[in-house]
Amino acid sequence: MRAEEDKAAGLIRIRDAAEGWSMKGKTVLFTGASRGMGRFAAIELARLGAEVLVVGHNQARGAAAVEAIRGTGGSAQFLRADMGEAADVCALAAAVLARGGPVDVLIHSAGGLLPAGARTREGVDRGFAQNFLGAFLLTRLLEERLLASAPARVIALGSSAHKLVKAADIDALLHPGPAALPMDASQRGRYQMRSYRWPSSP
Repeated sequence: MRAEEDKAAGLIRIRDAAEGWSMKGKTVLFTGASRGMGRFAAIELARLGAEVLVVGHNQARGAAAVEAIRGTGGSAQFLRADMGEAADVCALAAAVLARGGPVDVLIHSAGGLLPAGARTREGVDRGFAQNFLGAFLLTRLLEERLLASAPARVIALGSSAHKLVKAADIDALLHPGPAALPMDASQRGRYQMRSYRWPSSP
């Protein structure tokens, strides 16, 4: 696997050099960059001159990713956040805004398959929260900074993991919990968005 990554990196660098690509002076906020392809992409962005803000929920993996980036001469910082927890996402946005300066690129790469029935503290399906709502919330909380950083970019990445899901009960996914009043599908969807954004959000 390492040999394949090195080969891919070599091809990318040859192309980047030929096209004169540079990310010098740019700040990239990158969720899911502490391992896998996210980490690989973060390293390459740093090689191009970007400052990479690595977001992940695992402190040890995040620190290792930052060390790997700095080992190539790049600039990086780790920001811990579980993208499936609204409070964490709100705290992450607050930390990014407190840093000042532009957010030139926001990359959403965090996600995964979680146990069926797992819920957040707000009663939201945890897989739905981590793979969708967290990215939505972070983008909205950083919207003004992104607009002020124009021409900023928001990039959302996915995978083929959805193919492993053979069937989905949308009603169960969106159901806010047994104590809630009856709602139609549209009302349940709005409930999820509001309840996920509520904790400590500005």
